[in-house]
Amino acid sequence: MHKYNFVNPINDVRTQQIESFHNEMKLEIKRIKCIKTEEGKEF
Repeated sequence: MHKYNFVNPINDVRTQQIESFHNEMKLEIKRIKCIKTEEGKEF
């Protein structure tokens, strides 16, 4: 969605903040499951 708008004009949600939070959650899940990231680092 933020391809077009960084702030959703309908509900005033900031898409970058949502995507950033989503990425943090994905990394936390990987850390908990001991999955390596693209850099090869194991959490």
